[in-house]
Amino acid sequence: MNIRDLEYIIAVAKHKNFNKAAQECFVSQPALSMQIKKLEDELGVAIFERFQKSVLVTAIGQQIIDKAQSLLTIAQDIRDLAAMHNKTEDLLFKIARLSHLQTLSQNSA
Repeated sequence: MNIRDLEYIIAVAKHKNFNKAAQECFVSQPALSMQIKKLEDELGVAIFERFQKSVLVTAIGQQIIDKAQSLLTIAQDIRDLAAMHNKTEDLLFKIARLSHLQTLSQNSA
């Protein structure tokens, strides 16, 4: 199981359609279907009931999708935290460099 698999099941649940979910995830429909089937096999449960013209989320599938959404929110929080840290580090580096340059220009004057 990985974040991509979770994104796939959330997209299928949202669209109730494997083709539309695949388009949203920028993958082919067979690749998306195969990954979801692998996830279902790994977990030992059916997340979706597949019919000829529709897809339904199973009861356990809905619980899994709810947890997946929470995990994706946390993953985004981690990305945001790292980005904020990197911006802070960059800013501190620029301040230190500017301070150093000002000290050098004062010493050479």
